[in-house]
Amino acid sequence: MKILFIMYYPGYVRNLESVIRGLAERGHDVILGFNAPPRDPNDRLAEDLRGHYPNVSTCFVPNRGDRWQLTASFVRRCIDYLRYLDPAYDDAPALKARIAGRVPGFVRFIYSALRLHDSESRRRRMHRFLLALEQAIPTDREIDGFLRQTRPDAVVVTPLIDFDSKQVDWVKSAQAQGLPTCLTVYSWDNLTNKGHMRLVPDRVVVWNGAQRDEAVRFHGVPEERVVVTGAQTYDKWFDRAPTIAREAFMASAELDPSKPYLLYLCSSPFIGGTHEPELVRDWIAALRASGDPALREVGIMVRPHPQNARVWDSVDLSGFGNVSIFPHGGANPVDEARRADFFHSLYFSSAVVGINTSAMIEAGIVGRTVLTIRDPRFQATQEGTLHFRHLVREGLVRIADSIEDSVALSAQALAGELFDKERSAAFLTAFIRPHGLDVPATPRYVEALESLGSIRPRPPKRTPLRNALLRMLIAPAEWFGRLKAGKRATKAKKRPQAKGKASLDKKKRKGAAVSAKRGRGVVRLCGGVTRALGIESFVKGHVLPHLIMAALGDSKGGDSGMLAALESEIGRELDRVAEGDGPIIVGPWTSEVGFELLYWIPFVRCFAESRGVDPKRLFVVSRGGSRCWYGELADGGYLDAFDLQSVATFRSANETAWADRGLQKQVMASPLDDGLIAAAQERLGGEQAQVLHPETMYRLFSPFWSGKAGRDLVTRHSRSGGRLDLPPLPEGVTLPERFVAVRLYFRPSFPDTAENREAARRLVAQLAEHHSVVVLETAECYDDHDSLALGGLPGILRLAPPRAEGNLSFQSAVIARASALVCTYGGLAYLGPRYGVPTFGLCSERERVKLEHHLIALADPAARADIALFAPAALNGLLPEVLPALLVGNAD
Repeated sequence: MKILFIMYYPGYVRNLESVIRGLAERGHDVILGFNAPPRDPNDRLAEDLRGHYPNVSTCFVPNRGDRWQLTASFVRRCIDYLRYLDPAYDDAPALKARIAGRVPGFVRFIYSALRLHDSESRRRRMHRFLLALEQAIPTDREIDGFLRQTRPDAVVVTPLIDFDSKQVDWVKSAQAQGLPTCLTVYSWDNLTNKGHMRLVPDRVVVWNGAQRDEAVRFHGVPEERVVVTGAQTYDKWFDRAPTIAREAFMASAELDPSKPYLLYLCSSPFIGGTHEPELVRDWIAALRASGDPALREVGIMVRPHPQNARVWDSVDLSGFGNVSIFPHGGANPVDEARRADFFHSLYFSSAVVGINTSAMIEAGIVGRTVLTIRDPRFQATQEGTLHFRHLVREGLVRIADSIEDSVALSAQALAGELFDKERSAAFLTAFIRPHGLDVPATPRYVEALESLGSIRPRPPKRTPLRNALLRMLIAPAEWFGRLKAGKRATKAKKRPQAKGKASLDKKKRKGAAVSAKRGRGVVRLCGGVTRALGIESFVKGHVLPHLIMAALGDSKGGDSGMLAALESEIGRELDRVAEGDGPIIVGPWTSEVGFELLYWIPFVRCFAESRGVDPKRLFVVSRGGSRCWYGELADGGYLDAFDLQSVATFRSANETAWADRGLQKQVMASPLDDGLIAAAQERLGGEQAQVLHPETMYRLFSPFWSGKAGRDLVTRHSRSGGRLDLPPLPEGVTLPERFVAVRLYFRPSFPDTAENREAARRLVAQLAEHHSVVVLETAECYDDHDSLALGGLPGILRLAPPRAEGNLSFQSAVIARASALVCTYGGLAYLGPRYGVPTFGLCSERERVKLEHHLIALADPAARADIALFAPAALNGLLPEVLPALLVGNAD
């Protein structure tokens, strides 16, 4: 069989590794397709499987990107939200609040008005209606083509039930082509705290009877389609033995090997949030204040959750003595070394403590007592989640009703009085290995997937008339935009030519005035209606950009009336943000350096200056230490994303946002943006703040970037801030008196080719023969650009930021002190001129350079030096003649 797996990103291979190995060893062809890039740069499991098995391959698969994308997203979010109106979620406020924030307000209003919470029959009817809308959405042609080209015998998806899942389109296309489909439930909580299945596959593989019941009740899966195999992801822990002596492991964890230790397992960001360190500190303090000498001296190992490790970066527990945060940066057990550390942490501990995490299950398998502490700070994400109740109901965890009660339970656990082997075995039998503790789940899982070959699914019933009517109902935005654009094109063809220039100009001015008046009226009317219905943000983020671009037409000048209406509407929006004297959160900016320098900061400055906003009201949110670019605009405060999360976590979340939006530009707020805004609100002491988000700028400038409006659109709404402030150099960094700064990386205009590598190295070597050269490097990969390695070249000083989180600040400090900058043409090339540093930008693919950005950079009055574009070979011949004059001093 050829089996195509569709996974959200490569990290999902972790829980299916044993199944993939089993299928490959039985001779099946396995294709691992990923919707998004990896989140953990250390996760190479998929690549390792591909390298080990010749019949395993990996690839990135397309996501829906056609005109139905936004409509499909809206319908799926409505289905997701509907399931949380089930009374089973009445005691799960955190789950309900999380999904409520993902649907427009008018949807919540309609559901409330229909009293869907109070009536199961009304919920069923609404669900049938929404599923009919989902079925009316056509399949995606690109996905259809991928399946026809790949020709798998079965399509297996995981997790499928994410909020607004893109994998629904894969099930839809596979079913339309008569291919067997299967959902493999990824984790213990997926069926109760995520989205809805929407389209039911031919098979749903679950761990246990509890998940089978959840699939039937919450997702409407016919019971005969559900296969219970056991939890294959835990097979590897049952027969594992330690591979290191306890003393050696304790030494690596910096704990006293002469004392036992308690292991605290941290939870995910949704469960533990930023307050989990407070709970841990309170718990350890209670243990140390105990009258029991054993608790006063017991070792404490705190193991951060890999997705929430950042909250522990500034936590110091050394004052308690014999306490270790290990591993300090968190570690996802995706390779053998990390798995060994995780296992040894469990195995050598005396008991395990936590809030609500799947690692408690591994602790039960290893044979450790598991304790949890009820705490008001985590009530909503502990007992307020349905999956936590499995641990309680099946008897795995012992519950302390308070921190004080946990002290007594910890003492009992330390003395070995709490562990109940029969109770633990009962949980493992019910939840992990329902076919018997000695029966691994992986072989049954493999057999369940092999059985897909015997299924002959019937393609969905075709209802072309119903689908056509429903499509008209759910896609008015796309239909209206296409219709309006078609009418305008027809009128343009029929419009007679004016006889004289004066007459033409007069008609243009009159037509523009009338069009502007009508356009402003339409925008005002739509704005009022959408605000009243609570769908303003949804329309602005998902619908308005399409309508604007359709209305502006195909000509360079576009429809001046609609353009004026757009400027007028956004002007009023900015006026509302500027009202009052409260704080304004500016950002967060999480996108490219170039757009931040060229467009975003000048846009924010224009907003503040044109509306008389005191800069002390502005609270800027960005990343990488870019505070120095904002000058007085950040006088009200600055929050760096890297102060809240690691670079790897930030990049992973950003890549997820790119995949969700289909592009890097922040045309709509992402969950990453929402989290940073919430953190900014917290830094402001909870004071209610207005938000100036980049999506406003993107909506305003989109006609310029698409060629439908001239450069004056940008200049009308931008203000230059003069030369940038000189950022300080980090302590201990020394630079030559005069030097050339070099920062080279690959991008579409300068791709990673052998020719570009050789030309760039030759260029830097030539520079180093005659001048001091400082090569800027990065400690981590921050975005989708790979650096060019220049190691081994003599006579150059290679510098990387002391802290990865201050990368942009560090590079700015070096560039500002340089006599010239040689870099890849792109974001940093716009930075040099702002410091008065002549800049030479390298590009080998001139057609990939967007000249409109270059012209904006050249027109910036704050630029005190020029920026020029060169192919590497051309710059090789020019620099020896130009640089001596530049190195006399900075271009002031």
